[in-house]
Amino acid sequence: MITKHPHFIIVDDDPINNFITKKVITHIIPHAEVITFTKPEEGLEYILSIFAKPFNDKAILLLDINMPIMTGWQFMEVLEKKGSIVNERLSTYILSSSVDPADKERAKVNLQISDYIVKPLSHEAVLSISSMKAE
Repeated sequence: MITKHPHFIIVDDDPINNFITKKVITHIIPHAEVITFTKPEEGLEYILSIFAKPFNDKAILLLDINMPIMTGWQFMEVLEKKGSIVNERLSTYILSSSVDPADKERAKVNLQISDYIVKPLSHEAVLSISSMKAE
């Protein structure tokens, strides 16, 4: 998916933020596949069902951290337990309104997280993410 049609997965409990983030991505990369989830457990189920299979598809995950029921950190803990099959095919970016240095540091030391982006998603961030997707 990533080489022909970049595949983005957005997990954020705010549907307005999901809409805006999807619009920013598709404005810059019109052929991008973007799927959004407002319920983290549904996003997790999708990722585990699709990306646990042995295919070459890759995706970019934009994950909020402050969500009810399941935080982004709890989401990451589940993914980390699933091992390298999922994590090798998923580039994860925290996309959060939190400017708490502790959140940024936690993301920085997590080897499964590529970067921490403060909302709203900017054009520059999309270009940066998409330029690293083919690695």
